[in-house]
Amino acid sequence: MALDEKFEVRFSLRKLLIGLLLTVVPISLLGLYSITESRKSLERTIGHYFKTIAEGTAAETTHFITDRVLDVGLIAAQPGVIDAVIASNRSYQGMSDADITAKIEKIDKTWNTRGGFNRKGNARLASFPPPAARSRAGPPYSAHHRH
Repeated sequence: MALDEKFEVRFSLRKLLIGLLLTVVPISLLGLYSITESRKSLERTIGHYFKTIAEGTAAETTHFITDRVLDVGLIAAQPGVIDAVIASNRSYQGMSDADITAKIEKIDKTWNTRGGFNRKGNARLASFPPPAARSRAGPPYSAHHRH
C-alpha cells in the first residue's frame, strides 16, 4: 500500500438523512414515552405518600381530641365541679327569665370591671378546683392526664 492512498467513505445526503430518520426519531419517541410514563408513576407515588401522611395526621388528631374529651370528662366529674354546678343551679331556681338575665348581666359587669382581665386583656382563670374543694376533689388533675 502506498502512502498516498486514502480511505474515503462517501454518503449521499439523502442516505444520511434517511439513516438519521430511521435511528434518531424512534429513539427520541421512545425516550419521550419513557419520560411521560415515569412522570405518571412519580405522581402516583407522591400521591400515595401524601395520602399516607394525611391518614397518619388524621389518626393523631383524632387521638388527641379523644384524649382531650376524656380529660374534660374527668374534670367535669370532680366533686368540686359537681358541687359548684349544683350550687349554681340552686341559685337560679324560682327566678323568672328577666331576673336570671339581670343576675347574669350583673355578674358579667362585675367580672369585666373588677379585674377579670389582666393588663394584656386576657381573662384571668380561677384555679381548679377551688381551694375549699381541693381537699375532697381526689387526686390532682395531672394524675389523670395522659401524655
